[in-house]
Amino acid sequence: MLSALVLRTEPKPRETFYSFVGRLAAVNGVSLHDFVTDFGLRKNGFFKLDSDVVQAIAQLADLKPSQIDEMVSWTGRPLEGVRMAYRGEQIVTRAIRNPEVRGCPDCLRQDVEGASQPVAAMAMRGQWLLRHCHVCLLHRKLLVPIWSTTHPSVRDDIQANLSELSSSIIGGEFAGTVVAPSAFDMWLDRRLEMMTDDTWLGRHPLHVIATMCDLVGRLIAYEAGAAGRGGDGIDLHRIYAAGFDCMIGGQVALEQLLERRLNDRAPTDGPQKVFYPLYRKLGAVLTYDPGFHHFRDLIRERVLDTWPMATGEIVMGTEVLKRKLHSIASLSQETGEDSGTLRRRLAAKQIIDPGDDRPDAQITFPVLAYDRFATDLSELVFQADVREAMGATEPQFDGLVAEGLIAPRVAGQNLRRIWSMDDGLAILARLQPTALSIAPGEDGWVQLQDAARQFRAPLSKIFDAVGKGRLVVGKVTGREGYGAIHVRADEIVAMFRNPQHVGLAPSAFGVSVGVKTGGAIQLLIDQGYMTVTELTDARTGVIHQRVLEPDATSFHTRFLTVRTTAAETGISSWKLSGLLRSRGVIPFETPRGPVLGVFDRHEVWAAVHEEMPSHGQIR
Repeated sequence: MLSALVLRTEPKPRETFYSFVGRLAAVNGVSLHDFVTDFGLRKNGFFKLDSDVVQAIAQLADLKPSQIDEMVSWTGRPLEGVRMAYRGEQIVTRAIRNPEVRGCPDCLRQDVEGASQPVAAMAMRGQWLLRHCHVCLLHRKLLVPIWSTTHPSVRDDIQANLSELSSSIIGGEFAGTVVAPSAFDMWLDRRLEMMTDDTWLGRHPLHVIATMCDLVGRLIAYEAGAAGRGGDGIDLHRIYAAGFDCMIGGQVALEQLLERRLNDRAPTDGPQKVFYPLYRKLGAVLTYDPGFHHFRDLIRERVLDTWPMATGEIVMGTEVLKRKLHSIASLSQETGEDSGTLRRRLAAKQIIDPGDDRPDAQITFPVLAYDRFATDLSELVFQADVREAMGATEPQFDGLVAEGLIAPRVAGQNLRRIWSMDDGLAILARLQPTALSIAPGEDGWVQLQDAARQFRAPLSKIFDAVGKGRLVVGKVTGREGYGAIHVRADEIVAMFRNPQHVGLAPSAFGVSVGVKTGGAIQLLIDQGYMTVTELTDARTGVIHQRVLEPDATSFHTRFLTVRTTAAETGISSWKLSGLLRSRGVIPFETPRGPVLGVFDRHEVWAAVHEEMPSHGQIR
C-alpha cells in the first residue's frame, strides 16, 4: 500500500483525472512520465484508468473514494465497444476523446492567480472534453482549441502540454469569443452536473440528444438556406441552439418539423434532400448506435409513407420487408405493363386521380390499394378487346353505349377511354341464360340490335323485357357472342310498334347526328337547350320522349356536330375535327358539364369562315 505524499493538492470542481495527476506531479517537481514511473504504475494503465492505477493515485493524493469517482466520471472510463462511462452515461469514445483539446483560457488564467506554479494550478475541466459543449458559462465565452495531437498519450499528458503553453495562455494569446449562452448550453451543463433530466429528453442518452440537437439544427439551417454553414464556433453554437429549441418542444415539435419538410418538398426531392442531414447521419453513419433507433423510426416511417421504396431496399439502416407505396413507374417496372395503360387502369379504380398529370415516377399510391384491385385491374382493357370478347360489331357496341348499357370506366379529355371486360360479359350473361337454340337464317328471328333499329325499340327496354321474361330470346347455333342473340320480330312489333312511337329516342337522335356519347342529347333536353316530345304508350302507360321534326329543328338551329357540319359545308369530318381543335372550339358547356360532340353553331361557323372564307356566312 502506497503512502500519501507530503506535497499534495486538491481536485478542482469538474477536474479530469489526467489534469489532477499532472498537477500532482508538478507539485512534486516531476513530469507525469517520471511520476508514474517512480511509483511503478503502468503508463497504459494510467491512460486507461485501470482501477489499480486509479486506486494507487487515490492513496498517494489521500483522496476520498467520492473524490476519485467524481474525477473519473468527468474524465470518462473506457468500456467495451468503443464507449466510455461519462457522467452516468455511456458515450461513444470519440465524443469525449478528440485530437483537439479545448478549454476556456479565462478559467485557466483564473486558476493561476496568486499561484507560484502555474502548471500546478491550471486544471482542465471535464465538460470541455465533450464535443457538444461549446461555451464556458462562467465567462460566457466560446471554448477554444488549446492543443491538438493524434497520439492519445501525448494528448492526455496535461502537465506537458500546459507547461509548453502556459506563458501563451497567461499572456492572453488564447481568447474565446464572447457569446450569450443558449438554452442548450444551460441544459447541457445542468444535465452533466446533476446527471438527471426531468424533461422528455431525459428518456434518451445524453450523446443521442446532443447529436440530435446538432442534426436538427443543421436541418433548420438548411431549410433557411444556410446549409453550408456550421464550420466555426459561432455557427455551431447557433446550430445546437436552434436544434435544442425544437427538441425541447417534445416529439410533437420534431414531427412538425419533419412534416413541414415533407410538405415543402419539390416533386423531384428525395428523402436525402428533404431530411438533410438526418437521413444520411442516422441512416448510415450512426447505425451502430441503438440509442438513435427511436429517431430513425420516425424518419423511416415517413420515408416509407412518402416514397415508393421497394422490398429489399435499405432505408435508414433497415431492410424494407414489404413495400408500402408504388409509383406508376415502379409498378410498370415491376409488372412489365405499359405505364400509360397502368395509369388508366389505376384511374378507373380511383386509386389515382385521373386528372393528375405529373410524371409516372411522382404519382404514388398504397400497395394495398393496388393489391385489392389487382385482379379487377387486369380486366380493364380497350374497347376493341371488349367488343371481341363479347362478339359485338362496332355499330352494335356503339348502340349499347348510346343507350347507356355499357360505359367506359375511364373517360375524359385527352384520355383514351378504357373499359371493363366484366361489363361486356355481363351483357351476355344478362341475355343468354334463357336463350333457345335457333338455326342460322331461321325465319321470324332478327338480331336483337337490328330489331331495336328497325322497329325503333329502345335497347334498354328490350333488355328489360328479356329480363322479365316478356320476350323470347334465341341464340344462333354455331355462333357465339352478342351478334348471335336474336329476338322474334313479331314480339318486338307487338310490344313496341305503335303509331305514337314516331321520331327517335334522344340517344338514337344523337347517334343520327354523330353524337355517340351516352346521355349527351338527354343532357341538352334536361337543361332546356332543345325541345322533345313526350308520347304516352296507350298500352303500357309509359311516357316516351321522342325527337320529332320540330325537336330536331330546335337542335339544328342552335347546334352543330362534326357530322352535321360536314353535311352542310362539304368539308370532311376528319378535316373539320382538326379545324375545330386548332381554332379552340370546345364542346357546348352546360351547368352540368360539357356536351361532348355538340358545338355552338355560331362558334363552329365562325371558325369555318375564318379558316375557309369561301364557305360563306352562318346560316
